[in-house]
Amino acid sequence: VLILPIEIISMLVRPAALMIRLTGNMYGDHQAFVVLSSLVPYPVFYPVALLVLACLVSAIQALVFSLLTTVYISLAVPHHEHEHSH
Repeated sequence: VLILPIEIISMLVRPAALMIRLTGNMYGDHQAFVVLSSLVPYPVFYPVALLVLACLVSAIQALVFSLLTTVYISLAVPHHEHEHSH
């Protein structure tokens, strides 16, 4: 009786947690770029380095979020065990 509401809440909270985490990461990335760009007196090559770093971080975030989504979907879909015939 108690497991069903916990499972329903868990299924609803997972996508929301992913959304909040991704939004926070994107906002933090932009804020770091703005703050670090304003600290440099001659911003010629420094923003380029920050943009390269931002692209690397974005690629890693895309990998992590796609893996988390895959895991969450695989946990939600029932698995059928097939007997292997020899």
